[in-house]
Amino acid sequence: MLGLEAAWHEYGNKVLFVGVDVGPYVGLGTYNGGRDLVESFGITYVTGNTFNRSVITDWRVTNMPSTFLLDRDGKVHDIVVGAILGDRLSKKIEDLIATGNN
Repeated sequence: MLGLEAAWHEYGNKVLFVGVDVGPYVGLGTYNGGRDLVESFGITYVTGNTFNRSVITDWRVTNMPSTFLLDRDGKVHDIVVGAILGDRLSKKIEDLIATGNN
């Protein structure tokens, strides 16, 4: 989350960041625990949870964490399964911006 927060501060004027907590559906905590974690890390990009389990199946979330980069039409530009930080995350965001579909 902290890597995404840093990227949000760098690219937030060009792309939208949204964090969705699906942890309760995969046995990784509770809704309140997710909210508390976000607050404790000082996360400022948009976050929330869902009461709809289909988010996992519809988006084909196979591992946690997963990062989806979507174009302006909501189509998947890229998916990263596992943690992504620093230069690798910046490169993915810059590739998205370069497509002109941010």
